[in-house]
Amino acid sequence: MDGSGLDLTNKIRSKVLASLSFALLIAAISFAIFNIVYHQAYAFAALELIFAAFSFDVFWNNSRKNNYSVNKLYFYLLFLAFLIVFGTYSFPLIDALFVWAFSFPIISYLLLGKRLAFRVSLFVFISIGLILFYKLTFLREFDIEPVMINFLFCYTCIWTVSHYYELSRASAHDSLIKLAHSDSLTKTNNRLAFSEGFNDHQGEYLLLLDLDHFKSINDTYGHDIGDLVLVSVANCFKTLIDESQVFRIGGEEFCIWLGTSDLEGALEHSEKIRRSVAQQSIECDEQKISITVSGGLAQHQPQMLQSELLKMADNRLYCAKSHGRNLIVHKDEMEVSNLVLVN
Repeated sequence: MDGSGLDLTNKIRSKVLASLSFALLIAAISFAIFNIVYHQAYAFAALELIFAAFSFDVFWNNSRKNNYSVNKLYFYLLFLAFLIVFGTYSFPLIDALFVWAFSFPIISYLLLGKRLAFRVSLFVFISIGLILFYKLTFLREFDIEPVMINFLFCYTCIWTVSHYYELSRASAHDSLIKLAHSDSLTKTNNRLAFSEGFNDHQGEYLLLLDLDHFKSINDTYGHDIGDLVLVSVANCFKTLIDESQVFRIGGEEFCIWLGTSDLEGALEHSEKIRRSVAQQSIECDEQKISITVSGGLAQHQPQMLQSELLKMADNRLYCAKSHGRNLIVHKDEMEVSNLVLVN
Protein backbone atom coordinates (compact mmCIF):
# COMPACT_ATOMS: atom_id res chain seq x y z
CA MET A 1 0.00 0.00 0.00
CA ASP A 2 2.10 2.86 -1.25
CA GLY A 3 -0.42 5.46 -2.24
CA SER A 4 0.85 5.51 -5.79
CA GLY A 5 -2.55 6.39 -7.16
CA LEU A 6 -2.53 9.64 -5.16
CA ASP A 7 1.20 10.37 -5.30
CA LEU A 8 1.87 13.49 -7.37
CA THR A 9 5.48 13.78 -6.22
CA ASN A 10 6.96 11.76 -9.09
CA LYS A 11 4.84 13.60 -11.65
CA ILE A 12 5.93 16.99 -10.32
CA ARG A 13 9.56 15.91 -10.18
CA SER A 14 9.36 14.59 -13.71
CA LYS A 15 8.09 17.93 -15.02
CA VAL A 16 10.74 19.84 -13.06
CA LEU A 17 13.38 17.48 -14.45
CA ALA A 18 12.13 17.95 -18.01
CA SER A 19 12.43 21.73 -17.74
CA LEU A 20 15.75 21.60 -15.89
CA SER A 21 17.43 19.09 -18.20
CA PHE A 22 16.36 21.07 -21.29
CA ALA A 23 17.66 24.33 -19.77
CA LEU A 24 20.94 22.65 -18.78
CA LEU A 25 21.24 21.17 -22.26
CA ILE A 26 21.15 24.64 -23.80
CA ALA A 27 23.42 26.07 -21.09
CA ALA A 28 26.02 23.30 -21.44
CA ILE A 29 26.26 23.74 -25.22
CA SER A 30 26.48 27.52 -24.87
CA PHE A 31 29.20 27.36 -22.22
CA ALA A 32 31.13 24.75 -24.22
CA ILE A 33 31.21 27.10 -27.22
CA PHE A 34 32.17 30.02 -24.97
CA ASN A 35 35.03 28.07 -23.37
CA ILE A 36 36.35 26.95 -26.75
CA VAL A 37 36.25 30.43 -28.27
CA TYR A 38 37.35 32.59 -25.33
CA HIS A 39 39.34 30.30 -23.02
CA GLN A 40 40.54 27.57 -25.41
CA ALA A 41 39.59 25.20 -22.57
CA TYR A 42 39.00 22.21 -24.82
CA ALA A 43 39.04 19.54 -22.11
CA PHE A 44 36.47 21.36 -20.00
CA ALA A 45 34.36 22.11 -23.08
CA ALA A 46 34.42 18.39 -23.93
CA LEU A 47 33.08 17.60 -20.44
CA GLU A 48 30.33 20.17 -20.94
CA LEU A 49 29.35 18.59 -24.26
CA ILE A 50 29.23 15.15 -22.60
CA PHE A 51 26.99 16.66 -19.95
CA ALA A 52 24.84 18.20 -22.69
CA ALA A 53 24.42 14.74 -24.24
CA PHE A 54 23.51 13.37 -20.78
CA SER A 55 20.96 16.18 -20.40
CA PHE A 56 19.42 15.31 -23.74
CA ASP A 57 19.17 11.65 -22.71
CA VAL A 58 17.49 12.59 -19.42
CA PHE A 59 15.08 14.93 -21.19
CA TRP A 60 14.19 12.58 -24.03
CA ASN A 61 14.20 9.10 -22.51
CA ASN A 62 13.08 9.85 -18.97
CA SER A 63 11.24 13.12 -18.53
CA ARG A 64 9.03 12.93 -21.59
CA LYS A 65 7.71 9.58 -20.32
CA ASN A 66 6.94 11.02 -16.87
CA ASN A 67 9.32 8.46 -15.46
CA TYR A 68 12.95 8.45 -14.35
CA SER A 69 15.53 6.43 -12.48
CA VAL A 70 16.52 7.94 -9.13
CA ASN A 71 20.01 6.46 -9.39
CA LYS A 72 20.48 7.96 -12.85
CA LEU A 73 19.19 11.31 -11.63
CA TYR A 74 21.56 11.16 -8.64
CA PHE A 75 24.52 10.58 -10.99
CA TYR A 76 23.26 13.35 -13.27
CA LEU A 77 23.31 15.91 -10.45
CA LEU A 78 26.70 14.68 -9.25
CA PHE A 79 28.02 15.20 -12.79
CA LEU A 80 26.69 18.76 -12.74
CA ALA A 81 28.24 19.28 -9.29
CA PHE A 82 31.58 18.01 -10.56
CA LEU A 83 31.49 20.47 -13.50
CA ILE A 84 30.83 23.37 -11.14
CA VAL A 85 33.51 22.28 -8.66
CA PHE A 86 36.09 21.58 -11.40
CA GLY A 87 35.22 24.83 -13.19
CA THR A 88 35.54 26.85 -9.99
CA TYR A 89 38.98 25.33 -9.43
CA SER A 90 40.14 25.72 -13.05
CA PHE A 91 38.94 29.24 -13.90
CA PRO A 92 39.45 32.57 -12.13
CA LEU A 93 36.92 33.44 -9.43
CA ILE A 94 35.99 36.52 -11.43
CA ASP A 95 34.13 34.15 -13.80
CA ALA A 96 31.78 33.49 -10.85
CA LEU A 97 31.22 29.83 -11.66
CA PHE A 98 30.83 29.11 -7.93
CA VAL A 99 27.54 31.07 -7.98
CA TRP A 100 25.93 27.97 -9.56
CA ALA A 101 26.50 26.19 -6.26
CA PHE A 102 23.67 28.15 -4.65
CA SER A 103 21.14 26.40 -6.89
CA PHE A 104 22.14 22.94 -5.72
CA PRO A 105 20.16 22.64 -2.47
CA ILE A 106 16.97 23.75 -4.23
CA ILE A 107 17.44 21.50 -7.27
CA SER A 108 18.57 18.51 -5.21
CA TYR A 109 15.69 18.62 -2.72
CA LEU A 110 13.15 19.15 -5.49
CA LEU A 111 14.35 16.11 -7.43
CA LEU A 112 15.89 13.65 -4.97
CA GLY A 113 14.20 13.99 -1.60
CA LYS A 114 15.95 14.71 1.68
CA ARG A 115 18.39 11.79 2.00
CA LEU A 116 20.15 11.96 -1.37
CA ALA A 117 19.75 15.74 -1.62
CA PHE A 118 21.58 16.17 1.68
CA ARG A 119 24.54 14.23 0.31
CA VAL A 120 24.73 16.22 -2.91
CA SER A 121 24.34 19.54 -1.10
CA LEU A 122 27.02 18.60 1.42
CA PHE A 123 29.43 17.55 -1.34
CA VAL A 124 28.99 20.86 -3.17
CA PHE A 125 29.23 22.90 0.05
CA ILE A 126 32.49 21.30 1.19
CA SER A 127 34.08 21.22 -2.27
CA ILE A 128 33.32 24.81 -3.24
CA GLY A 129 34.14 26.04 0.27
CA LEU A 130 37.60 24.41 0.20
CA ILE A 131 38.35 25.70 -3.31
CA LEU A 132 37.31 29.23 -2.38
CA PHE A 133 39.39 29.07 0.78
CA TYR A 134 42.43 27.88 -1.20
CA LYS A 135 42.10 30.51 -3.92
CA LEU A 136 41.39 33.34 -1.53
CA THR A 137 44.13 32.36 0.91
CA PHE A 138 46.98 31.41 -1.41
CA LEU A 139 46.14 33.03 -4.76
CA ARG A 140 44.67 36.18 -3.23
CA GLU A 141 42.13 36.66 -6.02
CA PHE A 142 39.83 38.55 -3.63
CA ASP A 143 39.72 39.42 0.04
CA ILE A 144 38.93 36.22 1.90
CA GLU A 145 36.61 37.50 4.65
CA PRO A 146 33.70 39.01 2.65
CA VAL A 147 33.66 36.26 0.02
CA MET A 148 33.81 33.35 2.48
CA ILE A 149 31.31 34.91 4.89
CA ASN A 150 28.80 35.60 2.11
CA PHE A 151 29.27 32.15 0.56
CA LEU A 152 28.92 30.27 3.85
CA PHE A 153 25.89 32.16 5.12
CA CYS A 154 24.08 32.35 1.78
CA TYR A 155 24.57 28.65 0.98
CA THR A 156 23.67 27.59 4.52
CA CYS A 157 20.46 29.64 4.46
CA ILE A 158 19.36 28.22 1.11
CA TRP A 159 20.29 24.69 2.22
CA THR A 160 18.41 25.00 5.53
CA VAL A 161 15.26 26.37 3.91
CA SER A 162 15.35 23.67 1.20
CA HIS A 163 15.86 20.91 3.76
CA TYR A 164 13.03 21.93 6.08
CA TYR A 165 10.71 22.67 3.18
CA GLU A 166 11.25 19.11 1.94
CA LEU A 167 10.66 17.72 5.44
CA SER A 168 7.39 19.66 5.66
CA ARG A 169 6.33 18.63 2.17
CA ALA A 170 7.08 14.96 2.82
CA SER A 171 5.20 15.07 6.14
CA ALA A 172 2.18 16.74 4.55
CA HIS A 173 2.26 14.24 1.70
CA ASP A 174 2.38 11.27 4.10
CA SER A 175 -0.50 12.72 6.12
CA LEU A 176 -2.58 13.16 2.97
CA ILE A 177 -1.91 9.60 1.84
CA LYS A 178 -2.79 8.27 5.30
CA LEU A 179 -6.00 10.30 5.35
CA ALA A 180 -6.99 9.08 1.88
CA HIS A 181 -6.43 5.45 2.91
CA SER A 182 -8.21 5.61 6.29
CA ASP A 183 -11.83 5.09 7.21
CA SER A 184 -12.88 8.20 9.11
CA LEU A 185 -15.12 6.36 11.59
CA THR A 186 -13.22 3.21 12.57
CA LYS A 187 -9.68 4.48 11.77
CA THR A 188 -9.03 1.26 9.89
CA ASN A 189 -7.83 1.18 6.30
CA ASN A 190 -10.47 1.72 3.62
CA ARG A 191 -11.30 0.13 0.29
CA LEU A 192 -8.80 2.29 -1.62
CA ALA A 193 -6.02 1.02 0.66
CA PHE A 194 -7.22 -2.54 0.12
CA SER A 195 -7.17 -2.12 -3.67
CA GLU A 196 -3.70 -0.58 -3.77
CA GLY A 197 -2.15 -3.30 -1.61
CA PHE A 198 -4.06 -6.20 -3.14
CA ASN A 199 -1.22 -7.64 -5.21
CA ASP A 200 1.11 -7.74 -2.20
CA HIS A 201 -0.86 -10.61 -0.66
CA GLN A 202 -0.78 -13.36 -3.27
CA GLY A 203 -1.20 -16.77 -1.68
CA GLU A 204 -2.63 -15.36 1.58
CA TYR A 205 -6.08 -16.00 2.97
CA LEU A 206 -8.59 -13.16 3.11
CA LEU A 207 -11.35 -13.11 5.71
CA LEU A 208 -14.44 -11.13 4.70
CA LEU A 209 -16.65 -10.28 7.68
CA ASP A 210 -20.10 -8.77 8.06
CA LEU A 211 -21.83 -7.77 11.30
CA ASP A 212 -24.92 -9.84 11.98
CA HIS A 213 -28.28 -8.03 12.25
CA PHE A 214 -26.58 -4.65 12.00
CA LYS A 215 -29.58 -3.02 10.32
CA SER A 216 -31.80 -3.92 13.25
CA ILE A 217 -29.26 -2.39 15.65
CA ASN A 218 -29.39 0.86 13.69
CA ASP A 219 -33.19 0.78 13.49
CA THR A 220 -33.68 -0.05 17.17
CA TYR A 221 -30.98 1.99 18.90
CA GLY A 222 -30.08 4.64 16.34
CA HIS A 223 -27.10 5.31 14.11
CA ASP A 224 -24.95 6.68 16.92
CA ILE A 225 -25.06 3.30 18.66
CA GLY A 226 -24.54 1.62 15.29
CA ASP A 227 -21.37 3.68 14.81
CA LEU A 228 -20.24 2.74 18.31
CA VAL A 229 -20.70 -0.94 17.44
CA LEU A 230 -18.60 -0.53 14.28
CA VAL A 231 -15.81 1.19 16.21
CA SER A 232 -15.89 -1.49 18.93
CA VAL A 233 -15.66 -4.29 16.38
CA ALA A 234 -12.85 -2.56 14.47
CA ASN A 235 -10.89 -2.10 17.71
CA CYS A 236 -11.38 -5.76 18.49
CA PHE A 237 -9.93 -6.69 15.09
CA LYS A 238 -6.94 -4.42 15.64
CA THR A 239 -6.11 -6.08 18.97
CA LEU A 240 -5.84 -9.45 17.23
CA ILE A 241 -4.37 -8.55 13.83
CA ASP A 242 -1.86 -5.94 12.70
CA GLU A 243 -4.04 -2.90 11.96
CA SER A 244 -2.37 -2.47 8.54
CA GLN A 245 -4.15 -5.71 7.51
CA VAL A 246 -7.64 -4.62 8.61
CA PHE A 247 -9.96 -2.85 6.14
CA ARG A 248 -13.48 -1.49 6.25
CA ILE A 249 -14.67 -1.86 2.68
CA GLY A 250 -18.24 -0.65 3.08
CA GLY A 251 -21.05 -0.28 5.60
CA GLU A 252 -20.71 -3.01 8.21
CA GLU A 253 -18.36 -5.08 6.03
CA PHE A 254 -14.68 -5.62 6.89
CA CYS A 255 -11.94 -7.73 5.41
CA ILE A 256 -8.71 -8.93 6.98
CA TRP A 257 -5.54 -10.35 5.45
CA LEU A 258 -4.59 -13.20 7.77
CA GLY A 259 -0.93 -13.30 6.69
CA THR A 260 -0.88 -17.04 6.06
CA SER A 261 -1.25 -19.40 3.11
CA ASP A 262 -2.03 -22.35 5.39
CA LEU A 263 -5.74 -23.19 5.57
CA GLU A 264 -5.56 -24.65 9.07
CA GLY A 265 -3.80 -21.53 10.37
CA ALA A 266 -6.26 -19.26 8.54
CA LEU A 267 -9.23 -21.09 10.09
CA GLU A 268 -7.68 -20.86 13.54
CA HIS A 269 -7.15 -17.08 13.17
CA SER A 270 -10.66 -16.64 11.77
CA GLU A 271 -12.32 -18.52 14.62
CA LYS A 272 -10.30 -16.55 17.17
CA ILE A 273 -11.54 -13.31 15.60
CA ARG A 274 -15.14 -14.52 15.47
CA ARG A 275 -15.12 -15.64 19.11
CA SER A 276 -13.49 -12.40 20.29
CA VAL A 277 -16.19 -10.33 18.60
CA ALA A 278 -18.92 -12.51 20.10
CA GLN A 279 -17.56 -11.68 23.55
CA GLN A 280 -18.06 -7.96 22.88
CA SER A 281 -21.17 -6.09 23.91
CA ILE A 282 -22.39 -2.49 23.88
CA GLU A 283 -24.58 -1.03 26.63
CA CYS A 284 -27.50 1.19 25.62
CA ASP A 285 -30.32 2.26 27.94
CA GLU A 286 -29.21 -0.39 30.46
CA GLN A 287 -29.46 -3.05 27.76
CA LYS A 288 -26.55 -5.06 26.44
CA ILE A 289 -26.34 -5.30 22.67
CA SER A 290 -24.73 -8.55 21.57
CA ILE A 291 -22.42 -8.42 18.59
CA THR A 292 -21.54 -11.26 16.25
CA VAL A 293 -20.01 -11.55 12.80
CA SER A 294 -20.26 -13.98 9.93
CA GLY A 295 -17.32 -14.56 7.64
CA GLY A 296 -16.21 -15.99 4.34
CA LEU A 297 -12.63 -17.21 3.94
CA ALA A 298 -10.91 -17.33 0.53
CA GLN A 299 -7.33 -17.65 -0.68
CA HIS A 300 -5.76 -15.12 -3.03
CA GLN A 301 -4.59 -17.35 -5.85
CA PRO A 302 -1.93 -16.14 -8.34
CA GLN A 303 -3.34 -13.94 -11.12
CA MET A 304 -6.67 -13.68 -9.31
CA LEU A 305 -8.46 -10.36 -9.72
CA GLN A 306 -9.68 -8.40 -6.71
CA SER A 307 -13.28 -8.75 -7.83
CA GLU A 308 -12.89 -12.53 -8.15
CA LEU A 309 -11.46 -12.94 -4.66
CA LEU A 310 -14.09 -10.70 -3.07
CA LYS A 311 -16.87 -12.52 -4.92
CA MET A 312 -15.59 -15.88 -3.68
CA ALA A 313 -15.33 -14.62 -0.10
CA ASP A 314 -18.72 -12.91 -0.36
CA ASN A 315 -20.41 -16.13 -1.56
CA ARG A 316 -19.01 -17.94 1.46
CA LEU A 317 -20.06 -15.08 3.73
CA TYR A 318 -23.61 -15.35 2.34
CA CYS A 319 -23.46 -19.08 3.01
CA ALA A 320 -22.50 -18.38 6.64
CA LYS A 321 -25.46 -16.00 6.94
CA SER A 322 -27.86 -18.54 5.51
CA HIS A 323 -26.67 -21.24 7.90
CA GLY A 324 -27.41 -19.35 11.10
CA ARG A 325 -24.84 -16.55 11.27
CA ASN A 326 -21.91 -16.23 13.70
CA LEU A 327 -20.02 -18.66 11.49
CA ILE A 328 -16.89 -18.79 9.33
CA VAL A 329 -17.23 -20.64 6.03
CA HIS A 330 -14.22 -21.57 3.89
CA LYS A 331 -15.91 -23.67 1.21
CA ASP A 332 -18.56 -23.02 -1.38
CA GLU A 333 -22.28 -23.55 -0.78
CA MET A 334 -22.43 -27.04 -2.27
CA GLU A 335 -19.77 -28.27 0.15
CA VAL A 336 -21.08 -26.68 3.32
CA SER A 337 -23.22 -29.65 4.24
CA ASN A 338 -20.01 -31.61 4.77
CA LEU A 339 -18.42 -28.96 7.04
CA VAL A 340 -18.18 -29.07 10.77
CA LEU A 341 -18.84 -25.44 11.72
CA VAL A 342 -17.61 -24.41 15.13
CA ASN A 343 -19.68 -21.88 17.07
